[in-house]
Amino acid sequence: MNWNDVKWKLKNKFASNYLGQKFWILFSGKSKGVVVDASVDIVIEGYPRSGNTFCVALFRYLSTSDIKIARHRHEIAQIKSSIRFKKIAIFVIREPLSSVSSFVVREDVSVKYALEYYIKYYSELMASLDYIYIVDFGFLVRNTEDFVENARSFLGLSYLSSYDSDDFGEVNKFVLDMEREDSGGIVRASHVAMPNKDRDESKNAVIFEMHSKYEKEVKDALDCYNSLLEMAKVFGRMV
Repeated sequence: MNWNDVKWKLKNKFASNYLGQKFWILFSGKSKGVVVDASVDIVIEGYPRSGNTFCVALFRYLSTSDIKIARHRHEIAQIKSSIRFKKIAIFVIREPLSSVSSFVVREDVSVKYALEYYIKYYSELMASLDYIYIVDFGFLVRNTEDFVENARSFLGLSYLSSYDSDDFGEVNKFVLDMEREDSGGIVRASHVAMPNKDRDESKNAVIFEMHSKYEKEVKDALDCYNSLLEMAKVFGRMV
C-alpha cells in the first residue's frame, strides 16, 4: 500500500467542498496554501506541478497593490469555492505527461492515483467552465507578456503592471521565496523548476511507466486536457 496515495485520497475526499476543506485542515494540522473565502482577491490554482507557483509569483511581482491570492491547495474545493464566493479564478492547466510525472516524483504517489486525480480534477474544471478562466502552462511561460496583458484587459485586473522579459529574474526570486516560505527556509529541487539531473531521470522513468502500464488512463487524461483547452477557447474562457 502506498501511504502517500492514502494521504492524498483522504485529503481530496474531504476537501471536495468548502466545509470539508476546513475540516481537513483542522484534522491534518496542515494549512499550506491559501483557501478560497470572502477575503481573497483572486484565485490562482490547478492540478499539482502545472505552473501554479510561477503564476502566483508573477501576480505578486506585478501587483501594484497588496492582493490576497488563494493558491496551492490543489483541491476541488478551491474550484467550487471560487464560484461560491464569486471570485475571479484562473486555473493553470498542463498536459498530463509533464504534470503527472512531476507530481509522482515530488509527492511519491503512485502513477495510477496521479492519473486518476488528473482526470477527476480536469473533469471538475470542465463542469465549472462557465465561472472560471483557464491558462495553458505553455502559453503562460512562453507568452508571459501576452498573458499579463490579457489578464489586465480581458479580466479587468488593472492592479497588474505590464510585464517585460527582463522581469523574469525578479519573478523567479518570488518563486524561490515562496518555496522557502513553504519549506521552512530551504529550496527543494523536487519542488521548483530548476535543472536537476536526478529529478529528470525519475520523471522519464515515470513517463515510461505511464505509457507501458496505463495506456488507457493516459489517453483519458490527454482527452480531458485537449477537451478543456478546446472548450475554453470556444466559450471565451482562455486568458
